[in-house]
Amino acid sequence: MVKRSKISCVSVGLIRATIVTLICFLAYTLIATFCFGTIENMKVNSIFIMIFSCFSIFYGAVWAARTSGEKGWLMGLSVSILYIVIIYIISIVAGREAALVGRDFVRAIIAMVVGTLSGMIGINI
Repeated sequence: MVKRSKISCVSVGLIRATIVTLICFLAYTLIATFCFGTIENMKVNSIFIMIFSCFSIFYGAVWAARTSGEKGWLMGLSVSILYIVIIYIISIVAGREAALVGRDFVRAIIAMVVGTLSGMIGINI
């Protein structure tokens, strides 16, 4: 396999993770709206947001680590940190407060752990 530059691998992995997130959220919104008539249950939404984010980070980190050919944990960690930053910026633009609460730090730590482990898995596939 041809090794690519690390910036290229992380960038494409991040783009792939973002696309997977958009597809998952679109599918969830359509299913929840047409089947249940509403998506206002915040506990269920929070669980699905975390599941979709972890799955997206997993996919992007595995792809970035696999294409880079080395330092999978670092590729996965980079993808997860950039993913968190992008989601945070998008949520601020969408109208959320800029202040971080404890739940946000827990989500960030979970995302970084998932990204690091996914990078390790991706390099060994």
